[in-house]
Amino acid sequence: MVDPSGYWPKWLKATITVAAVVGVVALAVGVSVATGGAGSVAATIAITYAIGVVSNVAEVAVAQGKKSKADGDSNKEMWDDIIESTNKNLEKIITQKTGGKTLGYMSPAAIETLKFGNSIRGVSLAQTKDIMMLETGYTLKSKLLSVGTETAKYRVTNFSAIMYAKATPTGLAISYGFAAMNVALLGRTIFSEPDYNKWDLR
Repeated sequence: MVDPSGYWPKWLKATITVAAVVGVVALAVGVSVATGGAGSVAATIAITYAIGVVSNVAEVAVAQGKKSKADGDSNKEMWDDIIESTNKNLEKIITQKTGGKTLGYMSPAAIETLKFGNSIRGVSLAQTKDIMMLETGYTLKSKLLSVGTETAKYRVTNFSAIMYAKATPTGLAISYGFAAMNVALLGRTIFSEPDYNKWDLR
């Protein structure tokens, strides 16, 4: 096919990249639901991850389309801008969503540390240090670090069992809450003036 404009390689690369990401996410959702059930931790992560990624990709496309239209671009230029901006922002979207899910999965380590800290609230620092040294051989600082480290280690070494366990109501509420927020932001972009500075647009 003749391509005097030189757009095809760029369009093809961007389209394949977006399609590959969507395909991998869809596969992850399907496998997670099939093996652990829709209510499992794995399925909850995969489904809400998919909602977040797709919502953000669509948000970029809509924002870029509106910007290109406002700039007076032709339809061809607008679609080229949309494809290029989507591809350009995809790494940022994937990095943010993956980082968020990873932090969410490992968050019990911080929660357990805070719970331990709260359990000794009201005890003087000097007294707490003395108790730790006498009863456990730990200093307060090393005990706090130990609680967090042990919880994090448990999350890593028992990854499979945790992923296919049933998600807690709190976990479901937080995960789907963030997913709903992403959908709401997409809706705002569609029905009102987008935040053009949020994404790297042309």
